[in-house]
Amino acid sequence: MGLEGLNSLAVSASYSKTLLEFVACNCCLSSSAASSKRTLELAAAQHKSSSSNKDASVLGFGRGGGGEESLTLMVDEPFPPGQAFAALGKALVSTECALGRVNLDGNPLTPEDAEVLLPFLASAPPKVTLFRVPTTLSPAHFTALFKNVIVKGKGKKK
Repeated sequence: MGLEGLNSLAVSASYSKTLLEFVACNCCLSSSAASSKRTLELAAAQHKSSSSNKDASVLGFGRGGGGEESLTLMVDEPFPPGQAFAALGKALVSTECALGRVNLDGNPLTPEDAEVLLPFLASAPPKVTLFRVPTTLSPAHFTALFKNVIVKGKGKKK
């Protein structure tokens, strides 16, 4: 899904009155994944431009009309990572949105990604009851993200 997909879904979720849970596990949601993807695309573009005179801004896979193999994938400007996580944060604090459970497990979140989410979770209404992130996140950021998440425990059985 990547950061662009997260941004699109989070913006849509901020207007949803029925979406309660957002699960995006193992979806390459991280500013580090975005920069490594961009590095890979640039390296591939440089390789293509050095081996042919074709436009180096286009790189990827496909089949030409004559059956020959070609490589074409658009190399765009990198998507700003903070924008996607800010959109998710806005959805969490939106009064129109019912979203209260978010699972981002399996994504290589960076401390910068957590820093974008922190102000939203600090001001989040008490509707946020689950917010899962990978345990690979630094302990300080991991703890800070959960400060304002309500943990619903089970009461005593009668």
